[in-house]
Amino acid sequence: MWVLVTGAGGFVGSHIVRSFVANGVPVIALQRKWGKIEGVPDQDTCNFSRVIGDLNADIEISVNVSTIVHCAAAVVLPGKTANDFAVGNINPASGAINLVHRLNIKKIILMSSISIFGSGERDIITETSDVISPASYGASKYLVELMFKEFADKCPVVVVRTPGIVGRGANPTLLTSIIDKLKNGKTVTLSNPEKLFNHFVHVSDVGNFIISASAQKLPNGFFPVNLAPTATLTLLEIVESIHRFLCSNSKIQLDDHVGRSTRIGSNRNVAPLFVEQFSTQDTIKKLLED
Repeated sequence: MWVLVTGAGGFVGSHIVRSFVANGVPVIALQRKWGKIEGVPDQDTCNFSRVIGDLNADIEISVNVSTIVHCAAAVVLPGKTANDFAVGNINPASGAINLVHRLNIKKIILMSSISIFGSGERDIITETSDVISPASYGASKYLVELMFKEFADKCPVVVVRTPGIVGRGANPTLLTSIIDKLKNGKTVTLSNPEKLFNHFVHVSDVGNFIISASAQKLPNGFFPVNLAPTATLTLLEIVESIHRFLCSNSKIQLDDHVGRSTRIGSNRNVAPLFVEQFSTQDTIKKLLED
């Protein structure tokens, strides 16, 4: 049985396809237009197939697919509007749901975001935390979660909620912006420097979890997972370690204002999934070695 990855031309989707290929798992890469995926054959093989098409159009799949990994989504960039996120997140989800019906999918893995939780004065966010007034991007991702949750009585629905995903070729995040400043000798100003910080995850750890989740036998149900490194370092400790690694001459400036800083946690009791733990230190090391 095959795994179908939507959004395979994007940063996260292409890495997940590459992970499946590397692990010998038969995978279909669904791309809106043909584009080379590093580490993946250009031509179809016995374990790899490329399908070009739009999720909102009729897509022909000629093999038996057991699992869909839905990665197709809007990219968060400056200037994006609520309408952009609605079109970029909800419309592809509707197309993916049509495929779930047509292909009789046995397991759904949905890429989501920590941003669904919105704002709120809290020290930690776990899978069972309340959703409080998310911004337009988070609201659209939350609606997509609800759309797929309707299948939870028919098959396992694994929801992977991530903070900013880092790795070579990723979109900018707070951490990568700090690294760019350190590389260019610019002053770095830190807010809440003494607070534990884990609002980032390396794309390789996302890929490893997707591979693991696709192979695990799960009952029908809705299984959200907050995927982030264990919070063992403060923001200042993280930046100082990167500063030393880069031999940077940047000045690190601490903001006198101390506000609420929320770290990402997990309540594994809500998900009967094996989730390999990974540390903040290991994630930083992977990022700097990219």
